[in-house]
Amino acid sequence: MHGNGALAGAVFDGHCYFLPAGVGTQQVGASACVTAHAKAHLATIGNQAEKLFVDTLLAPSAQVWIGLERASVSTQKDGWFWVTNEPYDAAVFHNWGTTQPNAGGLCVMLDTIILPTQPPGWNDRDCSEIHGVLCEIDFVP
Repeated sequence: MHGNGALAGAVFDGHCYFLPAGVGTQQVGASACVTAHAKAHLATIGNQAEKLFVDTLLAPSAQVWIGLERASVSTQKDGWFWVTNEPYDAAVFHNWGTTQPNAGGLCVMLDTIILPTQPPGWNDRDCSEIHGVLCEIDFVP
């Protein structure tokens, strides 16, 4: 937040996205979103246009928490939900990296680092890992 109370963010399709300073666990990241703005949450990315917009906000080597998680690692592909309770349907849209999800954890990090074996995308990770965070505020008409 700036001294005048305005939040610096980028607006797309009724949503404001911002990257709070610092890094932390997924829980710390979620708290950082709410600390910056009471109606903020970890970002949800529900379609290709939104994904392309978010890509423009991130550095080429960014690793940030987003608001996709699951309750159990018992299965690799199922049980995912958005923290906002928006529906998650991988058949409609997903941005998983080539070998993801791989039962690596309950939380999802958006990874923009390009590796020979892994292009950028979503990566299921242990929620206690330390990463940046991407926050979102949904505008109410």
